[in-house]
Amino acid sequence: MNSMNKVDILILDDSRHVINFLLNRKINIYNIKATSKGNVYTISNKDIEKIPFDIKILSFSGIKRYLYGIKRCKYFIIGIIISIIEMFLLSHVILEIDVLHNEKEIRDLLYEELENNGIHQFMIKKSFQDIQNIKTKIKNNNKDKIEWLEIIDDGMKYTVRVEKREKVSTKKESKFCDIISTKDAVILNSAIYRGQANVDINDFVKKGSTLINGEIKFNEETKAYTCAEGEIFGNTWYTVNIKIPSLHTIKRYTDNKKVNFSIGYKDNEKTIFKSHFKKYDIIKRKLIKIGEFKIYKVLEQEYVEATQNYTSEELTKVALKQARKKIKEKIGDKGTIIFEKVLQSVEYDSIIVMDIFYSIKEPIGERVEREIPLERMQENGTS
Repeated sequence: MNSMNKVDILILDDSRHVINFLLNRKINIYNIKATSKGNVYTISNKDIEKIPFDIKILSFSGIKRYLYGIKRCKYFIIGIIISIIEMFLLSHVILEIDVLHNEKEIRDLLYEELENNGIHQFMIKKSFQDIQNIKTKIKNNNKDKIEWLEIIDDGMKYTVRVEKREKVSTKKESKFCDIISTKDAVILNSAIYRGQANVDINDFVKKGSTLINGEIKFNEETKAYTCAEGEIFGNTWYTVNIKIPSLHTIKRYTDNKKVNFSIGYKDNEKTIFKSHFKKYDIIKRKLIKIGEFKIYKVLEQEYVEATQNYTSEELTKVALKQARKKIKEKIGDKGTIIFEKVLQSVEYDSIIVMDIFYSIKEPIGERVEREIPLERMQENGTS
């Protein structure tokens, strides 16, 4: 064979089985030379692709070595290029325009204005300054209909939020507002901004009781009407029922791991190679960052799921976690837990049922409209 078609390779992870492996793969070995780093084999250029070991090519130099490296990594490089193109399209092309408003007339108006200003499906994203200019133009063209407008970049979608301009009514009000209790509670504290307090700290109130009056009185005589405003916090009580299977699923990690790569641009990210694990967790390490473009090395670790019984301590923790989540959904961000206690725990049919008591501090006020009595409206000249 022509020497130009031969290549010297150093197999870095050499072993006594390498020669048999090469011969079994029908790879001709023209020469073997032993070195301190491993054996150097002379083989044909065309057989390099058949070798799965970590090798170092000694015959190539200069640009030829780089071209060979590119050839061996061609699928990885192609994957990166395709992913970069996909990330660019995902980050720069708008596939949907969504106008958020409850009136069809306003939505139709905005869709038409956006279309006239070059904002539509399958368009390349506009610059921040272009968006600001379009917002200003649309508002100026519809001063009598639009109070406020915002165009939000949501990845591959523009979300348009709009507030309709409301006409100021000159009609005099015939109503006032009270704030009433939404539930039975003990008053803990209050902040009254408008209106007249009707309760004190530590008072027990029933659901529907008036907390803040919008009818302002002095010496039992009504002096004015207003829309009551304020915040009343009360101590309320709940019992949460939780059902938990006595068995729960846990993760058990195997020894199988795989290295992958992912490419990210802004908030979008795509993995280069498909994982062959059914279930796995990942650990990411950033390799390259250029502006908002990033390449990560991803370690995928396979796991299998198994079931086991809760211990008494685990059961209490899980039950309290679920109960707290339920109670927070009821009381909202302003509510806080004062006290909690497990009332009872019963197990049947592989299900554990727990009742958990909660003492809560939360806002209990709700504004309701009242009609101003007709005689009072006549007295004040509001009829």
